[in-house]
Amino acid sequence: MTDGFDEVAARLEARGCDPDELAQVEADQGVRLPGSYRRMLRTMGRDMGGLFGGSDVAFPQVLGARAGAVELLEEHGLAHVLPPSAVVVMIHGGYAIWFLDTTEGEDPRVQAWSEEDLGAPKLAAPDLMTWIRAAEREQAGDPRAVRATRADRVPVAEREACPHCAGPMRWSTRTAWGPDTAPEHEGRVRQVAHCPACGVDRWRWADEPGAPLAVDIRRE
Repeated sequence: MTDGFDEVAARLEARGCDPDELAQVEADQGVRLPGSYRRMLRTMGRDMGGLFGGSDVAFPQVLGARAGAVELLEEHGLAHVLPPSAVVVMIHGGYAIWFLDTTEGEDPRVQAWSEEDLGAPKLAAPDLMTWIRAAEREQAGDPRAVRATRADRVPVAEREACPHCAGPMRWSTRTAWGPDTAPEHEGRVRQVAHCPACGVDRWRWADEPGAPLAVDIRRE
C-alpha cells in the first residue's frame, strides 16, 4: 500500500525530502530503501506535519537512527533482533525503535521493539501507510495532542554538545501534556537532547533558552 502519502502530506502541510536528502538516508541505512519508505520520504520526510513528535523520524534527525538502534540492541545482547536487511524508520528516546525488513518487498510491515519488555519485535502496522494513518487519527482524536504536535514543529536552535562526554546530541522538541504534567506546565514546550553515547536525555524549557540542561532521571 504505497498510495495516499500525497493526500496525508497535503492535509498535514508536511514537506518531503529532496533527492540529495533521500540519498543521504539510503547511504546512512546501508541498504536499498523499499518503495513505500521512499514515497514517504519524498512527500513528508523533511517535516512530518507534527506526527511522531519527539521522535527521530524526519530528516535529518533520522540519520544515525540505524546506528543508534544497533547500539541499543547490542547493549541488551539482542543484536539479532535487527536483521542486516532492516531500515530503521524511527527511534524514540533512545529506548524504542520501529523498522522495516526490506526482504519483505517494496511495502514491508512496520515492526517495533522497546527495551521496556526486551521481547521479540511486535507488529506495529501491516504497512507504512497504515502506520502513518493511525498516527494521524491518534493526533486528531486528542486536542492536546494536536497542540503538542504543532509545537513539536518549532525548530531547535541549540546544538551544544553533551555536557558529560562532549559528544553530539540528537535534538527534538516535545510538549508537556498528560496525566503526569502539572497543570501550570501543560502545553509548555521542552527542548530535548538525547546523547547516544551516554544514553541520557537532557532537557530545558524552550522559553528559558539560557537555562542549563536538566537530566531526565527516568533515562539515567
